[in-house]
Amino acid sequence: MSFNASCTSRGSPADRIWPAFAALDAKIAGQLEIDAKYHVYLSRQAADVESYRRDESLVLDPGLDYAALPGLSNEVRQKLQLHRPRTIGQAGRIDGVTPAALTLLVAHMRRQRVRGAVSGTATRGTATRGGA
Repeated sequence: MSFNASCTSRGSPADRIWPAFAALDAKIAGQLEIDAKYHVYLSRQAADVESYRRDESLVLDPGLDYAALPGLSNEVRQKLQLHRPRTIGQAGRIDGVTPAALTLLVAHMRRQRVRGAVSGTATRGTATRGGA
């Protein structure tokens, strides 16, 4: 039996959970089952997209020493040093800067912000949102 046939067959777990499900057209029922199965993944992806959009405006410290950041490849370090992006969004548009590198930059800037807040020495431009 194929995946689609098993999804739309009557007597499925969905029929037992929600009896009205059995009365639905087979194509609609199949799509509802697929949507339910992937809902968690789609929700997580939507949260990741929202997080990326929020982080895109995170301002990078102008004096950030990219060579001192562990985990960045030499290529990414060189490109960031050369272009000196002002925000995470600008860094992400540099050819060769990977999502993993952006994640490292965001984590570094957040740690700096926390350290600055704890010590009371947050500097202008450190882990702020663009335009702030």
